[in-house]
Amino acid sequence: MANYRNIHLFTQESTYATALINVWAEHLDLKGNLIVFRNKNTHQFSYAHETAKQILYIKNYLSFIFILFIKLIKAEKIIIHFLPIGPSLLFWYIFPGLLKKVTWSVWGGDVYNFMNVHNTWKSRFYEKLRQNIIPKIPHITAIIKEDFEVVKNYYGTRADYQYAFYYIPLNYSYLNTIAPKSNDSIKKILIGNSAVASNKHVEILTQLQKFAGKPVQLIVPLSYGNEGSYADSVIEYGKKTFGEQFIPLTKMLSPKDYSDLLAEIDVAIMNQVRSQGLGNVLPLLYLKKKVYLRSDSTSYKYFKRINCKIYDTLQIKNQSLTQILDYSKKEHEQNHFIITQEMSKEKCAEVWKPFVELNYN
Repeated sequence: MANYRNIHLFTQESTYATALINVWAEHLDLKGNLIVFRNKNTHQFSYAHETAKQILYIKNYLSFIFILFIKLIKAEKIIIHFLPIGPSLLFWYIFPGLLKKVTWSVWGGDVYNFMNVHNTWKSRFYEKLRQNIIPKIPHITAIIKEDFEVVKNYYGTRADYQYAFYYIPLNYSYLNTIAPKSNDSIKKILIGNSAVASNKHVEILTQLQKFAGKPVQLIVPLSYGNEGSYADSVIEYGKKTFGEQFIPLTKMLSPKDYSDLLAEIDVAIMNQVRSQGLGNVLPLLYLKKKVYLRSDSTSYKYFKRINCKIYDTLQIKNQSLTQILDYSKKEHEQNHFIITQEMSKEKCAEVWKPFVELNYN
């Protein structure tokens, strides 16, 4: 039985996790690393042959304990990619000694679970477990340091912070081949990134209601993360308010088709308070598009810190359509340059090297 010095725990296979692992395989030495997905192998994602040998699929909680427990004891580093918000928290509560080896790699939603605690005993119980577990984790990585500050302030952690990010699985080479498109007669505004309530779709659509009947289309991605009937309620409100101007996206698009869509967008408006939608924001900035983020969000603070030109969603209620669509070409060229430097595969591999390569000092 092989012993692994670094164990990476993912909740489930995803496009983002696969993209990260493939960057590791391309640029780093994966020897001694075990990658664990807590789902069965659906064969939807592909990896290099040698990398696939280091991937373990665990379908349930009992398998997690019986198959993985000894490996976790023997490992030197345990990297949790997205801290659980459900029953698996019990494992870390029962075996707190393992936490001293843990690095929590923040995804975003796993930071802000405390904002979504419902009036049920389960949600309160899981949040109590997180309040016990998080202060015992010694290392935290995140793309947005402000998310780490939220953890620090809310959970009282004394963990150290290290910058790391998940490679956005869009084909930047393809993006370079498609010229940004814009229709002079009809402008396209992208609203939000998913069918998750934190997008606050109705709030922003209400503010844009004054543009009903104007030459503008509202493109609203709702194919990902649907919470109950949330997507249906947004579609009902959007269609009632804007009619044919409102265009919901309810089916997943291929990366190529989604890239083509982003190239046609004139302005993107994100209304989330927490860090969310970076998989849209980053390629939009790369494509030199105008992007609105809430000034009270951690994402806004992050992009301002790296000197990107970002606009404040909270100001939209006071702006005309001309003001929303207006932008400086020079400033957006700068956005393109910054994203090129900050989000490359090489930069991604560099920041993950301490958590992957065994000989890293």
